[in-house]
Amino acid sequence: MVQERMCLKRDELYEQVWSQPMIELAKQYGLSDVGLAKICRKLRIPLPGRGYWAKLKAGKILPHPSLPPLKENDLAEVTVTMLEPPPVEPQTLTETERLIALENLPENLIVVEPTLSSPHPHVARTRKWLRLAEPGDYGLLHSREQGCLAVHVGPRSLNRALRIMDALIKGLEARGYPVATQASDERATTATVLGTPLEIELREQVTQTPHKLTPAEKAEQKRNAWLYLPKYDHHLSGQLTLGIKTWCDGARCNWADGKKQRLEHCLNAFIAGLIQAAVRKQAQELEWQRERQRREEERRQREEQERIRREEEVRFQALEQEVTNWQRAKQIRAYVEAVRQAVVEFNDAIEAGSELDHWLVWALKQADRLDPLLHVTRNQSRAPFSSTAGAVSQNVEAP
Repeated sequence: MVQERMCLKRDELYEQVWSQPMIELAKQYGLSDVGLAKICRKLRIPLPGRGYWAKLKAGKILPHPSLPPLKENDLAEVTVTMLEPPPVEPQTLTETERLIALENLPENLIVVEPTLSSPHPHVARTRKWLRLAEPGDYGLLHSREQGCLAVHVGPRSLNRALRIMDALIKGLEARGYPVATQASDERATTATVLGTPLEIELREQVTQTPHKLTPAEKAEQKRNAWLYLPKYDHHLSGQLTLGIKTWCDGARCNWADGKKQRLEHCLNAFIAGLIQAAVRKQAQELEWQRERQRREEERRQREEQERIRREEEVRFQALEQEVTNWQRAKQIRAYVEAVRQAVVEFNDAIEAGSELDHWLVWALKQADRLDPLLHVTRNQSRAPFSSTAGAVSQNVEAP
């Protein structure tokens, strides 16, 4: 869900409340009509009464109360957090409504036959393996054979469960929604609806009652104080449930036998639920993709900021180094000049070609090698303070 904070001003909200129905206005703000009404009462905004919009539509002229003046401690505005559902394209929403409406037509009613004749290949294969299977946990039949449908029921409910699955699978495939089984030792059934795979299963409900010790168990418990005995007994209820195992936020996931309702009469509603779940799943994946893109963009920006920071640090280090070299060059020149003056005062002159003369020339060259300002005058295209550490290495090369 996308969260957004918005400031609602009292006078503006008053005009909007009396210009359109509350339920429509609430949708614009991503709120419920009850939530928006609470905000209006908090701001002391009068609301239209029941039947106001119907009477207005019928042509009646109805006055509405004016906005009462603010009193001390009254709020002139309020900040709310809006929750907006993931956006769904209008065309997809219209198509979804059309497909769901088709499930309510009498001619599209899915009928479960009283006997299993000409079963779907998935159903025939499942019947073969489950009839050979032994009851496992809680008395449910279990088979790890490949291609077995996700049917978890007891022996007494097997025939009914297979007839329901046969009608459901044939109904799904008639609507262009293929059904596949897992090609492994795990029972999994997938219906691909509107291009979205959804895992489904049929399961018998299991009830539990407190375990009552038998005389034999009581005697054994007296002999062995550490004997483990179950706290509950589990019983197959005979009630079947069709479920969507793929998580879809806000979508219904179970259809079951009730006191008056039989699962056989819920297959069209189950397919409508699959359509709604597929649309919600697509919206979720779109939102997750946008969230991944947002995080990737944030990561890219952090890396870019870190790159800029490192470059600035390198440039500053280069600047500090050039300042240091400039200071050292000035110190060397000052020292060379001091040596020259001392020698001239003592000997009146420096003999050309002497060792001291060569040393003075060499020392000045070292000062020139360090001085960044000399390189600026020689290469005017480069700034005084180099942008990279490589410029420092250029400054220390012998001229």
